[in-house]
Amino acid sequence: MKKERVAALILAAGSGERMRSETPKQFLPVDEKPMVLYSVDAFEGRADLIFVVTNPDAVGRMKELMKEAGLSGAVTVVAGGRTRSESAYLGLMALEEAGGSDVVLIHDAARCLITGDVIDRVTADVRAFGTGVAGISAKNTMKLVDDAETVVSTVERSHCREIQTPQGFRFDSIRKAYEEAAKDGFPAGITDDAMVLETYGGLPVHISEGSEENFKVTTPFDLMMAETVLTIRRLKRDAEGGING
Repeated sequence: MKKERVAALILAAGSGERMRSETPKQFLPVDEKPMVLYSVDAFEGRADLIFVVTNPDAVGRMKELMKEAGLSGAVTVVAGGRTRSESAYLGLMALEEAGGSDVVLIHDAARCLITGDVIDRVTADVRAFGTGVAGISAKNTMKLVDDAETVVSTVERSHCREIQTPQGFRFDSIRKAYEEAAKDGFPAGITDDAMVLETYGGLPVHISEGSEENFKVTTPFDLMMAETVLTIRRLKRDAEGGING
């Protein structure tokens, strides 16, 4: 049986606005390493193709970063658009020009704590169900409110999932859905790739088991938490190495 080709599309076109930084957050150091490189490292060996989609004016900088990290041959850098949806669409179009893939995993570079086990679960679910979107169970009580911040109803928490990335799909299905979204100008109400498929592809979306550590680094507090997690991981590796050694 022919081995399916897996592609990773890493969206790294964010800004440093909520981080209160002049440096786009994908280039910010997290524990002394640029944020985007954590995602690239996690997908290496798990994806046959890795595309990084960044701001048009940061393409040169991103290519130089990949060169410095010894990743020039493994990563294709693509210019993104004005919104996340447009960047994902442009990444998919670039992937199609490169021959496409069977499975595509779309990931936000700001989720720099992504681990291989989450990627593997999402990939396996795409192969089994056609889709696999990382998510975790909601821990807090969920309220639905109106525009005046008045509670309309309390949502059954057991049926709620906090959605993460990667979000995995059969390449042809998500490409076609994004092409339809592009015709509508990428409606502002669409917030993730799964919603594009739900709206324009008419296909069910399967939730894969995510991780609480796979949070999005958006604020200075998030950055501090990410560095704390990385420190704990390093201490754990050192301790395990001492035991095994």
